[in-house]
Amino acid sequence: MSVLGIPTPGVASLSRTHTSWEDLPLQTRRAVEDLVGQVQSARTISVGRNAQLSCVLRTSQAVLFAKGVPSNHRGVGTQRNEALVGAHLEGISPKVLHHLDTGEWNILLFDHFDGRPADLTQRSPDFRLLEPLLERVLAKDARNIPGVLPVVERWAHLSTNLDFSLLSGSSLIHPDLNRGNILIGKSQSMLVDWALPGQGAAWINLAFFTFFLMNEGWPPAQAESWVNRFRAWKEADPHAIRTFVTALTRRRSEQASSAPQLRRMERLRQERLALEWLQHRTATYSISMTGMPYLLKPNVGTGQSTTTYSDFSELVEAKAPSGKILEAPTD
Repeated sequence: MSVLGIPTPGVASLSRTHTSWEDLPLQTRRAVEDLVGQVQSARTISVGRNAQLSCVLRTSQAVLFAKGVPSNHRGVGTQRNEALVGAHLEGISPKVLHHLDTGEWNILLFDHFDGRPADLTQRSPDFRLLEPLLERVLAKDARNIPGVLPVVERWAHLSTNLDFSLLSGSSLIHPDLNRGNILIGKSQSMLVDWALPGQGAAWINLAFFTFFLMNEGWPPAQAESWVNRFRAWKEADPHAIRTFVTALTRRRSEQASSAPQLRRMERLRQERLALEWLQHRTATYSISMTGMPYLLKPNVGTGQSTTTYSDFSELVEAKAPSGKILEAPTD
């Protein structure tokens, strides 16, 4: 169920070796069965990067989805986030049934939703079920949901020369609207993996979704045209959207520069997509021979463009304060 897609078309590969239900410590399996009954069968889901345990469990009474990490894993915090926000996501995400920590493993148990990763390519029939899901997300108020961090706080280190007050709001934000986190069922769709829930202006959900449409091959203008059907996007301040896209570009550049080898090509591709969107939204950019983007400013009186190196650091580069963790890391 909780399948994390990758930025290239198709949801697969780049996943870690998952732990199977049978390989969990006996104490952990017994703790789960004390809550849900004896597990009659278990099927490991092989895609996804963050949860080391990812499987569908069948008991005599129900079918459940289980995801988990070792109790000393850095992902325990995001598991806690999912448990806290999950109680408020009826009609948006599968119900969280239990959250337990045995001292060896930290486990989340969900109602199982029989769905597949969404097809986000242009003219996909999945958008018929996806549109009402996004409407439900846009209507969700985050102010009374525990475990939610405002976007302006999570991205505070990216705010140099930007007015982040334009991103503020009370709506619940899902920052990872890739196709693997959108499950398409027979008559409805669900949004999973609420590891890093945020709070901000409602249209930020559509901005993140726009980026992932681009990730599936949509040009920026066409991706924005699709989300323009939503009132939240139509009423968004264009300057606020440019502020978001600039911050997102800084974040993608940050991720590309620190990505492990296994994910380097993926992160570089995401950086290029963000820069393409930024070009669409603001000025004209070019990529240097070293792969670094620079702002091109019109040379007054000539119509020519000159590369202004100093402007790039102000526009794109931003670093977190030393020692301050602003976002849970992902592999």
